[in-house]
Order: sequence, then C-alpha cells, then structure tokens
Amino acid sequence: MNAPLKVGRGKVLTKISVSKGDNERSNSKGSGRLIDLDIKDLGLISVFQPALSNQIHPYMFNIVLVHPEIPPNTGNVIRLCANTGCSLHLIEPLGFHMTDPLMRRAGLDYHEYAKVKKYASWQAFLDTAAPDLRRCFALTTKGTQNVFSQQFKPADWLFFGSETKGLPVPIRESFPESQRLLLPMLSGQRSLNLSNSVAIVAYEAWRQNDFAQSV
Repeated sequence: MNAPLKVGRGKVLTKISVSKGDNERSNSKGSGRLIDLDIKDLGLISVFQPALSNQIHPYMFNIVLVHPEIPPNTGNVIRLCANTGCSLHLIEPLGFHMTDPLMRRAGLDYHEYAKVKKYASWQAFLDTAAPDLRRCFALTTKGTQNVFSQQFKPADWLFFGSETKGLPVPIRESFPESQRLLLPMLSGQRSLNLSNSVAIVAYEAWRQNDFAQSV
C-alpha cells in the first residue's frame, strides 16, 4: 500500500515496506493521515520516505546506529540526515520507542524528510541492507585510524555504537583495523556525544565530496 500521506509543510510522503500491524489514525492537527506502526516482530520497517526520489541526496552516506539508547540523540541524527541527505539505519534493540516524545522533539518536524530504516537485529541488517563491506567504517574509541585521514566516498557506511557501551565487541572486531576510525580527543577524555560524533563524521565525508547539491 503506497497511498500518499500528507504531512507538515505540504510535503507528500508514502508509507513503504510495512508488512503488518499498520493501523491508520486521524491526525488531530489537520486532514492528513498518520500511521501507527506496530514494529513488534518485524524484521525490517521503513518508517517514512519522501515520495519524490530527487529529495534523496544522490551523494548521501549511510549512517548506522547500533543499539542507540538516548532518544534525543537519535532525534538529532534524524534532523542531521534530513539536512545532509544521509540515510539512517537503526539496529535493535533500541533504548526507546520510535514514538518517544523526546526523540521527536529533538528532531522537530524533520522526521518526514529523513530516510529511516529499522532492523530487528545485526544479522537482519546484513541480510537486508547488504552493505559493501569494503566501504563500511566503524567509529570507535578503540579505533586505530584518524577519521580525518580517511577518504570517504558517496554511499559509504558509517557505524556508531550506543552511548554507554559503544559498538558491541563482536561487531567492532568484524571490521578490519583499517576501517576502525577514531575521532581525535584530548588525553584523558572518554568519548564524544553520539549525535555530535555523527555530525562531525557526516560533514567531513560530505566536505570531501564538495558538499554536493548543498545550497
């Protein structure tokens, strides 16, 4: 079912890749329709995607958050993706629901402008997204390569772990050392905020590609 959905700013979206548990409810703020998604037991859902393909940046990068815990951080990343053309991939378990008001408040009204996909597990992500493993980069305090020494290409995959634990060890160790990237910090400091880290890396990757199609 790909019926148009009316949302803020006159944008028209389509609901995609929802295999079950989709119940329509009225939008109290207007005549458009919102969709309640029952995400339980779904291996993958695509939340919202702009109906017009030219709204998705052709040079976008893929941002992958593995087990994020703090809703405002993910909300901030959603807003970042909407403004940079990146795709966001969320790997369960998450520390919040997608309808969490703190997450939606952080993302303001940018949720409908971002391409977001959600996966039930790491294996479900690998099987469904099938990322090019040669262009996958893990951001970790255990990294050996400086982010700013890496040459990024369009459609690269950038992986970030949870706020308190980082990337799970088996996942982190699955990346070659040359693809484990580190953001420089002063000695004695533990880590940067997750959404700040995503913003730094995404903009560095975009800068290297001449901020293609930016205004």
